[in-house]
This record gives sequence, C-alpha cells and structure tokens, in this order.
Amino acid sequence: MGVANIIHAYAPLVVSVGGAVALNNPELVLDPIRDRLDGMVMTNIPEVNLTDLGDEVVVKGAVASALTGGTGDRSRL
Repeated sequence: MGVANIIHAYAPLVVSVGGAVALNNPELVLDPIRDRLDGMVMTNIPEVNLTDLGDEVVVKGAVASALTGGTGDRSRL
C-alpha cells in the first residue's frame, strides 16, 4: 500500500487524503486504509483524515509548488 510507504519515508503524525473519490466516498476510501495500516506500518500509526482543503486541494498544491519552486518551503514565498 502506497500510504504505508509514505508513512515509513516521512513518519507523519497525520495523513490527509483528498480528491473527488475520497471526498464523495470517505468510508470506502479511509476505512480500508485505517484497517490495513496496523499490519503494514512498523512505526507509529498516524491519524488518517479527509483533507480540510476540499475539492481545490490539487489546485492549491500546484500553486504552492509553483510559488516555492517545487520545495514546499514557505520561507521562499
């Protein structure tokens, strides 16, 4: 599962899931992820939530990437 790989690489405290499919079917997307993480993650299991950014999450991420030269470093704004 890709989410487990992200968790092992970055050790986040919270994983936010977005996109039209997740926003319109949260129980079909989030519940299977939560159910499987315990057996796949060897570190602390983060909280898995639906994004607070709504349908515009991709646009906001693209703008943030463009403004920071792809680094996400807010000090470059």
